[in-house]
Amino acid sequence: MRIKINKELSNYIEKLQYEASRYKDVFNTLQREKYSYISDKEWKEATEYFQTLYAEANLRFNFAKQELYNTYIKDYIKEEETKNWVLNYTTNEIFINETPMEIKYTEQYHNFINRIYVEPKEIRNITF
Repeated sequence: MRIKINKELSNYIEKLQYEASRYKDVFNTLQREKYSYISDKEWKEATEYFQTLYAEANLRFNFAKQELYNTYIKDYIKEEETKNWVLNYTTNEIFINETPMEIKYTEQYHNFINRIYVEPKEIRNITF
C-alpha cells in the first residue's frame, strides 16, 4: 500500500533525518579520533557539544516519525501485521508493508541542500 504525502512534509522529515545523521557522523568522528592540536578539555567539550546536538536532532527526527506514523500509517496497519513502512523522499510516498523496488537519487547534493534548507521559509544553520 502507498500513501502520498505533501512535498513539504516529506522534505521536513528528510531534513530532520539528514541533521541527525550529520551530527551523529561528527560525534562519532570525535569519539574515534582525538586531535593533537586541541587540549583534552577542548576535545571533551566538543564531544559533549556534538553529542547533545545529535541527541536533540535524533529526538526531533524520531518524534516526527512517530507523528507521521500516528497521522498517516497507524490506521492502515492491523495489530497482528508487521509494522514495516518506508518514506520515499523522492516520490513523497509512504510504502506500507512493501519495499520500494527502485529508488532513484538523481538529485545532486547541492540541489538537495538547497531544497531542504534554502527553499523552506524556516532556515536552520547546522554548519560547524
